[in-house]
Parts: sequence; structure tokens; C-alpha cells
Amino acid sequence: MHASQAEQAIDAGKHVLCEIPMSLNLVDAERMTARARDSNTVAMVAHTRRFNAPHWEMKRRIKAGVFHLQHFVSETYFLRRENLNMQGEPRVWTDHLLWHHACHSVDLFAWLLEDFDLDVWGGRGPIHPELGIAMDMNIGLRSRDGILATLTLSFNNHGPFGGFYRYIGEESTLLAYRDELKDYRGEVLPLEGTGVQAQDAEFITAIRESRVPEAAFSHCLPTMRLLDKLEALIG
Repeated sequence: MHASQAEQAIDAGKHVLCEIPMSLNLVDAERMTARARDSNTVAMVAHTRRFNAPHWEMKRRIKAGVFHLQHFVSETYFLRRENLNMQGEPRVWTDHLLWHHACHSVDLFAWLLEDFDLDVWGGRGPIHPELGIAMDMNIGLRSRDGILATLTLSFNNHGPFGGFYRYIGEESTLLAYRDELKDYRGEVLPLEGTGVQAQDAEFITAIRESRVPEAAFSHCLPTMRLLDKLEALIG
């Protein structure tokens, strides 16, 4: 319902912070973006990974040339057997590994490198007989400079859930989880702020300054195009 609700809000002249994913298909995402472009409202997607302190720090290091990324590894794990949300309550929609969870990591990798012209490939496991979705998925990405990303996603994982990120670089290997960044020895690196707080602050500030925010609809549309390519490949 993200697409239809966002469009209703835009039509009512309201600023919109749309939860990720902005839609579950490219057609809706393109229509939403056009609607936002033609309005005077601030329209932004909650791509929280763009605002988490560890990923901000890694992007800073990459741009400064002090960290040369070779392989970005993303692991996304949940245990899904019923159509329930994180609080154990029934969902009105069915969760999706590609359009929801992979959206976080595909967008993050492209945003880190400022390169949305990625080679993509992948595969999926069997479709769940009741939920009607793939429960396991692997995705590969490659930048124009040859930097690799490997995404592993599962709704069959027993254990800690969430998104875990490994930055394998020439200089070091660093691990990120939510707003925490560790080196390969397990030492926590000092960082400030939380992703949700920084994300919400960006939305409010963009409204006050009448400017396009980070993670505007138009900024996130290239990610939706990549997901559409992956859907065509994975099925």
C-alpha cells in the first residue's frame, strides 16, 4: 500500500516519508516518482541504510581513498513460516526477499559507490507452498570498476535475524550491523548517531530548506530498476 498511500498524500499537498520499499514493482515506482516531481512536496523513501552511521563512515572512507573496497557482502536473515510481522502480528501483505530486503542492500551498494549501472545476477530457492514467495535468494552485483557485492537472503534461518554487512577492502575488513561498526578483530569503532534519527532529521530539514532530500523518490528509482532487472532474471 506504500505507493497508493504516498500518492494520496502527495495529491493532498503533504510531504511524504515513504517506508521502504517505495513499491513492489517498477511501474508503481516510476508513477510515484513522476507524481512527486510534478508536485511541490518533499518526497523521500526511508532507505535507512543510507543513514546508518557505519555506512556513512564507509562511504566517507571510500570517497577519501583511504579504504579500497573489493567485496561487499550482505547477509539478511529471518525465520518466516507464517505471514507475520516482526512483532508477531498478522501482515496485510506478504513480505518479499527481493523487493523489500534486497532493496536495502542493492541500494546501499550502489549508493556507496555512486554507481547504479551495475551488472546483476542471481537465483532463488523453491517457492513456499502457502506464502507463495521464495524463501531463499542469492544476488550478485558488479560495479563498473569491478567491485563485487554478494547478497545472501533467507527466510529459513534459525538464529539472529537482521541485516549483517561485511566490507572486505585492501586495507582491512570491517563489519556493520545497524549502527555499530567493528573491525575484523571485533573491536567496536566509535561512531555517533542512529540511522532512523538521521533519516528523520534529513526529511524535516529538507522540508524546512525546500530542497530535494537524500533518498528522494528520484534518487531511489535507479535501485528499483535494478530490482526489476533481477526479478526478470530470478523469476
